[in-house]
Amino acid sequence: RRGEMKFAGSVAKAVAGAELIFEAVPERLDIKQAVYAKIEASAAPDALIMHPGPMNRGVEIDSATADDVEKSLIRTQVEIGVAARMACLEALATKEGAA
Repeated sequence: RRGEMKFAGSVAKAVAGAELIFEAVPERLDIKQAVYAKIEASAAPDALIMHPGPMNRGVEIDSATADDVEKSLIRTQVEIGVAARMACLEALATKEGAA
């Protein structure tokens, strides 16, 4: 549901049905690669992807995913960084964000 944050025991369960996916895992390449592989395998085709940046293009996240203007919010997120993350969290935490 829009405006809802949920916690799950696996990446596949966490991204199932998600409209927006924001990766926030420890800065270890092996962890990031595993998480993005699971996200790409389990997320809905129209799910929007965010990344805390900076990203290792083609290493931790597939370049095609990062550059997909219909799917990736990464460039916008990098440009407006903290404001983008705060807006997403506010939308999840308040009823105002659920339209």
